[in-house]
Amino acid sequence: MDRNLIAAVALSMAVYVGWFTYMERSAPRVSAPVAGAKTDAAHAGAPAPASPASPAKDEPLVDLVAPHATVGLNPRGASLASFRFQGPIGIVELVPAQNPGFFATWPDLQFKPAAARWPHSAAFEAKHPGGFFVRKEYRFGDKGELDLLHVEFKNPEKKPLDVPAWELNLGPGLGTVASEQADNHGLMRTIGLFPPPPGKKNPRFEVVKAGEAPKDWKWLALDNRYFILAAFPARAEFTGYEVLHDAAKTPTFKLTAAAEKLAPGAVSGHDIPFYFGPKDYPVLEGMKQGLEKSVDFGWFDWIGRRLLFVLRWLKGITGNYGWAIIGLTLLLQVLLFPLTLKSIQSSAAMRKVQPEIARLQQKYAKDPTRLNQEMMELYRSKGANPMGGCLPMLLQMPIFVALFNTLRGAWELHGSPWIGWVHDLSARDPYYILPVVMGGVMFVQNKLMAMPTADPAQAKMMQFMPLIFVFMFLKFPSGLVLYWLTSSLINSAVQYALRTPDSDLQGGAK
Repeated sequence: MDRNLIAAVALSMAVYVGWFTYMERSAPRVSAPVAGAKTDAAHAGAPAPASPASPAKDEPLVDLVAPHATVGLNPRGASLASFRFQGPIGIVELVPAQNPGFFATWPDLQFKPAAARWPHSAAFEAKHPGGFFVRKEYRFGDKGELDLLHVEFKNPEKKPLDVPAWELNLGPGLGTVASEQADNHGLMRTIGLFPPPPGKKNPRFEVVKAGEAPKDWKWLALDNRYFILAAFPARAEFTGYEVLHDAAKTPTFKLTAAAEKLAPGAVSGHDIPFYFGPKDYPVLEGMKQGLEKSVDFGWFDWIGRRLLFVLRWLKGITGNYGWAIIGLTLLLQVLLFPLTLKSIQSSAAMRKVQPEIARLQQKYAKDPTRLNQEMMELYRSKGANPMGGCLPMLLQMPIFVALFNTLRGAWELHGSPWIGWVHDLSARDPYYILPVVMGGVMFVQNKLMAMPTADPAQAKMMQFMPLIFVFMFLKFPSGLVLYWLTSSLINSAVQYALRTPDSDLQGGAK
């Protein structure tokens, strides 16, 4: 038995299994949707389930049509209780439950609508039991602009009044599109951008965990795969933050403002810019706030960001992200052609030495050490390398993983159609056509590159490899399957064109 060939195949299998294990661990566990989450049906008027922590009857909301969403504001706590965003495949409710809602201050305090000071804004006022008035005004800007929450305290008395420490919550939970509800609970994160460490220039993006001591920040946020609510509270006005989880492990980012004293007749204002919406990479990058760092490209972040840049460029040329993926695959294949050629040459050389390997196995069947030495010498003399065929696959794995995360996490690809039945390149093929065709192409590719072997188990394993890949790819984003299918087609064409067993091109093994 050719031990080195077996080792090469085993290494390839280890790469596949290791990659699949990574995807399983990095992908979210399927769990129930956040309690009280409103689906797309709820936006159309169907009743949404009530959160166990919410009152039996929701407060009537004050609606506001903002430039990029329809907003519902809850007079109790003057909170952001509904944020209905028009996405590419429907309306999305981003606030899972309206009580207490996001940005609630003193959630038991009943506010009354007041005159707004800015366009696309809504204001509320209430008198606090401490004697001072509280005014909250939400202002919503255009796409690519930060929104603003203005909180104002006024002392109507002729004596000083104390404003106790107050809180703002990001959460609990964050809504998403209906197709992502099953995964949403495991995808929600509490994150932040923090000043650079001593001696460094770039700010640090971090996932904030419960129990961590507060530190300086640039912004703090709650996000999931496609959406983010990020707040920019002034560090001088807020004493810190805390990550909380309810019984269902739903996260909340609680921000605490410092207590203050109001002189007679004094007014104190606090501006809290925030962003609430999709993780649209070009938009976030254009805001120059570092919010684009929230787009998760996984381990190979630097590759994923560049792939997205190229995809956007190709989409501008082709007008369609499906054709852009095909164009990207062609570009990658051109760049990887020297490695592909080396793989073909190595496979051809291995095919040519198989008869001699079989003779050595018969001759040294009882001397494994000598057999290994003789095979290594044969490989050297014929220019054959059992591991040579694996190199292109190994080098493509980082690209594959980065593209997987790009297609799953990039807002630009969410809801992007290709042709016919493929209506969303970030979702699986609804009819499994692409993965089945991909498996057929891989079967043909294996036939073209097949090496004769006396080991039936080894031959069976190689025959079943396309089937294994089909099952692996069934639920992967159709854009990713399109990439792998296109790559397999190109490789098969190249292998067929260079399939001349006695040619010097295929290894020089004459």
